[in-house]
Amino acid sequence: MFPNISILNEEFDEDQPRQIVSSYSDIKKLLSPPANKINSDIIIDRHKAKSHTYGLIESKGAEQYLIKVIQNNDLSEIQNLLDEAENINIYTITDHKKYTLLHLAAYNNNLDTVKLLINHVKKQHKHKCMSILTEWVNQQTEDGFVAFHFAAYRGNIEMILEFEKCGANLFIRNAQGMNGLHLAAQGDQPKSVVYFKKIGFDFAQKDSKGGTALHWAAYYGCELAVNYLLSFTDQLLDIKDAEGLTALHLASMSGNSRIVKKLLLQGANRNIKNKEGQTAADIAQANSFKAIHKMLTESQNFLITYFSISQGFQKVNRSKDKMFKFIAMLIYCQGITIYYNFYPFESYQNLIYYSAFQLLIWFFFIIVWLSDPGKQIKKQDKIEQELLKSLYEILQRYDAKDICPECVCVKSPRSKHCDICQSCVLVYDHHCPWVDNCIGSNNLFQFYIFVWLLCLDVTLTLAFQFYFVIKQIQNDKGIENEFIILFILSLFSIIIMLLFLFPLWFLLYIQTINLLTGQTTYEKYSQSMKNSNTQSTVSCRNCLQMCCYNKINSQEKKKQNHQSFQLFDSNQKS
Repeated sequence: MFPNISILNEEFDEDQPRQIVSSYSDIKKLLSPPANKINSDIIIDRHKAKSHTYGLIESKGAEQYLIKVIQNNDLSEIQNLLDEAENINIYTITDHKKYTLLHLAAYNNNLDTVKLLINHVKKQHKHKCMSILTEWVNQQTEDGFVAFHFAAYRGNIEMILEFEKCGANLFIRNAQGMNGLHLAAQGDQPKSVVYFKKIGFDFAQKDSKGGTALHWAAYYGCELAVNYLLSFTDQLLDIKDAEGLTALHLASMSGNSRIVKKLLLQGANRNIKNKEGQTAADIAQANSFKAIHKMLTESQNFLITYFSISQGFQKVNRSKDKMFKFIAMLIYCQGITIYYNFYPFESYQNLIYYSAFQLLIWFFFIIVWLSDPGKQIKKQDKIEQELLKSLYEILQRYDAKDICPECVCVKSPRSKHCDICQSCVLVYDHHCPWVDNCIGSNNLFQFYIFVWLLCLDVTLTLAFQFYFVIKQIQNDKGIENEFIILFILSLFSIIIMLLFLFPLWFLLYIQTINLLTGQTTYEKYSQSMKNSNTQSTVSCRNCLQMCCYNKINSQEKKKQNHQSFQLFDSNQKS
């Protein structure tokens, strides 16, 4: 019933000894060619270079200067240099680690420089430019990187497409067995991830150490990459690398509690052990990440789980079982109350009042259960490839942080994707298993009335039950034989209502404060919202905003989303 309190990434001392995996830690060194090495020791392939350029090379050092200006992203100077030294075969220039000019331009994420270099080669070698460009874009460094790998790492789709036009092999791997998807995950680049999914990359592919893209994203704390990878498949969760580590192990190792939480909510197995016999919780404890260790070792109280008071850090599939349990218990308590307190004494007038009150409760229950909480988009019947195209189009126009990859839509302010309902809900409050529905902009007011009535009902019913039990106990003749079984059932009913009484009143208190301050339950308990230092003031205007205006606004936002999808569809058809 109540949402989890989000935990921010833990602070830790960089000098503190931490358990790390060298196979995942060394990659950053490979991705950063040392600048002092690049500026010197230039090697020219003299078999490919023209003989009349040697004097120019030795006298002016044009190649060394060209590398320097590419490093500095000085586009005008690059153009001037290429114009002055047009006879130099720029595709033959490499440094001591076999980094070409394309590698450096791609690493610096400079698309204009890449296009300038490619156009220069096309102009220089009109008849055989395609074969030269294909060889150039697929040329590997000493560590096996091609220029396209750096474009994937930077998330520069235009650059990837430019290399693809030149004949780049997008499935090529480096010396560590990593492909573009692995590098996109390390760079936290959803655009690259979606593009690779679109062209048919296998997300379960492993590098030479057995690591998948999810392993890399989890280790480096790349939350966006993790979210987008898991939006396509959850089959990567429990895959082990060569050391027996899963993505959950690596997220625990890096101290990223948000990724740990995401993996747990997606259903990651927290009991898997690596080759050293360690679980993710053991690794978190070894690295002194107390909050993460608590998340991984948290055990739900039976009553909390049974009565659905909290989801906990675990995957929960949408099911009506919990709602039916709640309905059964509510009917049981109401039935006992009616039978013991009204029927024997023929208090038909009171029975009518009580029954009318119960019908009102059930009326609001049905409304909340069947209502649309404010879902941004309806469930789409499109095939996967069409949804990928839509997601790819949206990513070109909006920031990846503002997009929900599961729903393929731009998230509205205050909306959140519900992992249980598998839908984005406007002004998301929480998911209530008692009504098997999310609570959002469209049904928050109805839910508040339902909780308010339910609190009164449980309190009133509990009072009736206590009255009956006390009356039976105080009877001079003792408990009558015909009431012995009923007396036991009544005691059981009292226990159930006591278990519900305090959570319900606490929930009513929280919802009342939320309405007065204009907050949702999710916003109230979210750490990211707490750190925004925004103070909410109590006012009746907030109540109107939460109960009425949000619902009106949600209808307008739905229309905007619908129009956006129609626009994407028309663009794709054209």
